[in-house]
Amino acid sequence: AARRAVMESTPSLLTQMCSVLVPTDQTLMQGSGLIGNVNVTEPTDNLVVDITDRAGTHIAHLALGAQKAGTTRFVWDGTNSAGEAQAPGIYKVKAYSASNNSQAFAVDLPEYVVSVSLGQDGMQLNLAGGTSVPVTDVKEIQ
Repeated sequence: AARRAVMESTPSLLTQMCSVLVPTDQTLMQGSGLIGNVNVTEPTDNLVVDITDRAGTHIAHLALGAQKAGTTRFVWDGTNSAGEAQAPGIYKVKAYSASNNSQAFAVDLPEYVVSVSLGQDGMQLNLAGGTSVPVTDVKEIQ
């Protein structure tokens, strides 16, 4: 009986503590910044990541320089352009090439799983940032 109780509580523990890296343009930052990936589809001389708050106010600009095609990891320290720590909350992330006609690139961001849904489209992870993704979109479990 005790083993069954542990097994039944495990899904709830995982969804409360599990962080995943998924393709999304917004995430819940909980106070110390975030680490994400940019999916660079073609080389660029000037990769840029912009962070905005939920209202669209510009918070930070990360200039990552020249990058080859592939996955590029970035780190945002959770501060604005003036170096002031930002409050926990939902932030949007946009990545683009400042040298290739502002070509946009998809990003993978860390998100906390708050619940799991089963439906016609299969298993969906419901994320703290307010979006849902298919479990097959998970790039990394953190």
